[in-house]
Amino acid sequence: MVEYIDRLVRSLEVRKELENHFEDALSRVERELERTRKAEQLVAEFGDEAVLAVLIRRGKRRCRKEGTMNISGVIGLGLLVLLIVPPVAIVGDVGIFVNVPSLIICLGWTAALGIISFGIGDLVRGLWVLRVLVVRVPPETVSSREVSVLRGLIGPVYASGLIGAVIGLI
Repeated sequence: MVEYIDRLVRSLEVRKELENHFEDALSRVERELERTRKAEQLVAEFGDEAVLAVLIRRGKRRCRKEGTMNISGVIGLGLLVLLIVPPVAIVGDVGIFVNVPSLIICLGWTAALGIISFGIGDLVRGLWVLRVLVVRVPPETVSSREVSVLRGLIGPVYASGLIGAVIGLI
């Protein structure tokens, strides 16, 4: 059983959960021979090791608390504050970060390329998917077409954002 767990997991957290699962299942069995048979039966019921390992990792990811920030998020947030606060303190105006031509390019080009690629109706429906992020609508209500529109907008958004940033820098 220990060898089986060693082959399946790398994460200490997942290892502990799997060990607890086996311990719970074997806790009611008193004789050693029965414990061995029960452990072999559990291993056989678990199925393919590679698939099981993937499923366990996915399950652990889903169990993580939403809204928690890891160390990378804290570092990124701190860096963002360090990049924004000093220039605003020196100049005394938040407007130094707002450049109207850059905003027009970013939003206008993204809208234009989206309309060219998908049409107005699909673009509006695709952007409507963003309500899932803002209002926490169940993801099951989102159609595959809406998702494909959003995925198709990734390129134009990056391109227009980059062009807008360059113009803003100039």
